[in-house]
Amino acid sequence: MNGERVEADPSLIVRLVLIADVGAIGPRVIDEAIAVLAAVPPRSILLIERDKTGTDDRTRLTRLVRLRAATRAAGCRLAVNTRVDLALASEADGVHLPEDGLDPMLVHARFPGLRVGRSYHQALPDHGGAPRLPVDWALVGPIRAPHSKPLVGEALGFDGLARVIGHAPTPVYALGGMLPDDLAAAQRAGATGLATIGGVFGTRAPERAALEYLRRRPA
Repeated sequence: MNGERVEADPSLIVRLVLIADVGAIGPRVIDEAIAVLAAVPPRSILLIERDKTGTDDRTRLTRLVRLRAATRAAGCRLAVNTRVDLALASEADGVHLPEDGLDPMLVHARFPGLRVGRSYHQALPDHGGAPRLPVDWALVGPIRAPHSKPLVGEALGFDGLARVIGHAPTPVYALGGMLPDDLAAAQRAGATGLATIGGVFGTRAPERAALEYLRRRPA
């Protein structure tokens, strides 16, 4: 993007984005996410629920209602990957769209109370110097091979992350093989923080792993 960086809404800036991916970790990721939420400080994470396994909607909604209760108790936000209808039905804070998914501007227009995030793998769109992207947060990656699944395509690396981000005012989180010690490099590239699936979920102690990410202080 062109122009100076614009400050984002402080209420949407978190220290860590966690993706509870049922396909990558299995259904146990829901219980792991609830345990993590009970252990982390308020407002420290954004939790994104993702399930591409074909789980029926009733089962998925039941899981989302559990996550909604846990995020509220923890003072954290919940987003649902792709499915606007399930985000609304579960009273989630937002929806996270894939790069080839719905137009985020359309979702904002139709559902103004719903926060909207999006994944990017190439470059963030240039909106003619507009002060904000049409999303409330963005995930950019993969920076390197993910913890939870094989690498598809080429990794961006931190230099690639910087090129993708440009001067985006939206909170941007680096995804793909991120470790706690990567926070400084990600922020030097322009990211707000880190995002992960397998760095926390599927580990021997997810709560401890999440706290290890959060112990790294922002630059």
